[in-house]
Amino acid sequence: MLHASRIEGSSYPHIDTFLQDVEPSNSTNSTTSPSSLVEPSQTAFLGIDWIGTLTALVTVFGLLAALLYFFFSVEHKGFPGQVSRGGIWILMITFGVALGYTVMGRIALLVGRMEFLFVDRLQLIGP
Repeated sequence: MLHASRIEGSSYPHIDTFLQDVEPSNSTNSTTSPSSLVEPSQTAFLGIDWIGTLTALVTVFGLLAALLYFFFSVEHKGFPGQVSRGGIWILMITFGVALGYTVMGRIALLVGRMEFLFVDRLQLIGP
């Protein structure tokens, strides 16, 4: 491990800048209080983050519904059947979104490679 004093003043100015950025400063700013670092939520009403609460409820319901779908000790009729059917939908949507993100990522890689080939390497298309 290199010590900071051995690198300082070297012919690598980006290392000096990096070391200045990561070295902890001993001065504390007395005007900043911990409460001013947290901004209030834009969606909070009556002190409740409604979007976060709704997201948590949907996540818990989806988890329980998907688990109930795989719980075969109870016959899937009536209320448990309806909940497990919701679990099937949650699983299908989740796997569909995962597949969509995978395809989108692969297409982004393909576009980046084509840009490198046609613009940088072969210079067929101007920058």
